[in-house]
Amino acid sequence: KNLKARTRISYIISACLFILVFTILASGILMMKADNYDRVMFWKMLHIGASYLSIAFIGLHVGLYWNFIRNFFKKMFNIKNSTTVSKILARVIVVAILVLGVYNIHTQSYFAKVNNTLSYAIEHIQPQDLEAPEGGGHYEKESLSFLKLTNIYGSIVAVFAIGTYYIDSAAKNNKKSAKNNKIQQAS
Repeated sequence: KNLKARTRISYIISACLFILVFTILASGILMMKADNYDRVMFWKMLHIGASYLSIAFIGLHVGLYWNFIRNFFKKMFNIKNSTTVSKILARVIVVAILVLGVYNIHTQSYFAKVNNTLSYAIEHIQPQDLEAPEGGGHYEKESLSFLKLTNIYGSIVAVFAIGTYYIDSAAKNNKKSAKNNKIQQAS
């Protein structure tokens, strides 16, 4: 009850991320051990859905701890002060990553994939004795290079991280200004 809201949110995000990683691992194992098509598809959709959802939670987690990450790299590379040019360059890079991430969310139908895979898993919790479609139910999987994979999903993580960072910063600033107003009113 005495925890700050930010700390509670951080615990919730971390717990959800833990559950998602556990779900990804467990569903991957259970998918390989499933004995019929219905159970393979259930575990596969749960696995893929949890993977997609974990992308968002990784972004939320990174956004909450961005100041820690930034300070760590400043100390590691012995960066003392930011110049006006470096601040402008950083903002341009953030906007470019944000635009790329929003573009990738749209072109990859990220939210539809999360919804469709998890909806399928929820609808098929109870075995339904589905038979594999003729031909085995295999599909052509798009093969992505490491760079393309990093570009797509890294930029999607960045959208959630950037949004979380700025929301967190705004909440901290509102809290500071409210505290300053109370001090001024008390004076």
